[in-house]
Amino acid sequence: MKILNSESCHFSYGRIKVLIVVFITSLVLFSCNEQPTFVGETLLQDTVTLYALSTSTNDLISGDSTFIFNINTVNKGTFHIGKANGITALTLVRFNEPLKQNTNDYDFFASYDESKIVSCKIKLYPLRYTFGDSTNPNSLSFRVYRVNNWWSNLTTYDSLESGNIIDKSQEVGRFNGSISQKDTMDAIDFDLSKKVFLDWCKQWYNTKKGDTSIVWGLAFVADEGSSVIRQFAGTSQNSTNVIEMIVTYLDSTNTLDTLVVKEAMDKPFYKIDNFDSKSITVQGGTTLRSRLYFDVSQIPVLSAIHSAQFEMTVKTDGCVYGNFGMDSTLYVELYPNGHTLDKDTSLKTYMAEKKENKFFIGSITSSVEYWNRNGGKGFLVFHPEGARNERWELDRLQFYGTNEPDSSKRPSLKIIYSRIRGK
Repeated sequence: MKILNSESCHFSYGRIKVLIVVFITSLVLFSCNEQPTFVGETLLQDTVTLYALSTSTNDLISGDSTFIFNINTVNKGTFHIGKANGITALTLVRFNEPLKQNTNDYDFFASYDESKIVSCKIKLYPLRYTFGDSTNPNSLSFRVYRVNNWWSNLTTYDSLESGNIIDKSQEVGRFNGSISQKDTMDAIDFDLSKKVFLDWCKQWYNTKKGDTSIVWGLAFVADEGSSVIRQFAGTSQNSTNVIEMIVTYLDSTNTLDTLVVKEAMDKPFYKIDNFDSKSITVQGGTTLRSRLYFDVSQIPVLSAIHSAQFEMTVKTDGCVYGNFGMDSTLYVELYPNGHTLDKDTSLKTYMAEKKENKFFIGSITSSVEYWNRNGGKGFLVFHPEGARNERWELDRLQFYGTNEPDSSKRPSLKIIYSRIRGK
């Protein structure tokens, strides 16, 4: 057995330390070689260059347009009546049929005259949303007319007259009472012509064995002096309060009885007196939407789009909103080139959010990439966000357009992209 003394151990440890220092120094010297490694040399040949584009120096946004997009608003759960801020709203309603093909329960109405009808009333349920003057409880009045012919999803406010849908030759009801704003709104009611109800019953009975053309419909048309558009509860899958026709009559024993007929369908129609075609405008109810056209053809095809940020400036004097305040969000949709809005579904939906006096979309990178690979041009469609903003309320958002003299207020787009060197 060999026993090492302390001096020999010290010598061995010292040699090891020297070897370690020499090894590390060698690594450092090799790493300082200015020539690239095989992997590094390959990367150098494929290095990309970043490029930036902005509407402040490039024509990336080529134009805008505002249009009315006709969407199906039948039985959306609410409807509007009134006139305010350049908008007129009327509603058509159809009631369920109290006389049925296979029953005789109410056939006796066909032989009744008005003396047997004690009263005939229409009951409506106002909701809290208002557009216009809600401080005056008498700011809404409207007339009721009979609806002669069926309407369809393609019917517009303008085609109501040409289609002879509303019979304005005779007023059959009228509301000119008060509606007070409350946390829980009170229902309103008003008289409907007894003759209208009995006419429906007689015509229905006479054609009961076959098809009938009886519409059981009424039109609620605001008076010119109205200064508010009010929202009312309408029919939908989950409706509880809907329009009711309440008929109080004397039965065969001269005893008072009541028939309540609920609505089956309602559809609001809107007329816009005018809108600013030089601005980007969206509005609920009226389904006013806007397109913004983009031209990114100066970006080489198949470039990598790293970032694309978009913003618009609010045109405050063009915004009008109801008692729930201005919307703070907006839907923005990318559609295929050569699209038809009523047939094609969007490729991408963005949410634009309000920050101070601007609406931002943090990234529309996917849209710029789509346009870059499909001709370099395309557009986005702007409309209110969600069913409440687009179908239930009438709030209008307006933004400065591409023709705004002050370039700092025009829509803005900033893009960062890259392409392979030499491409």
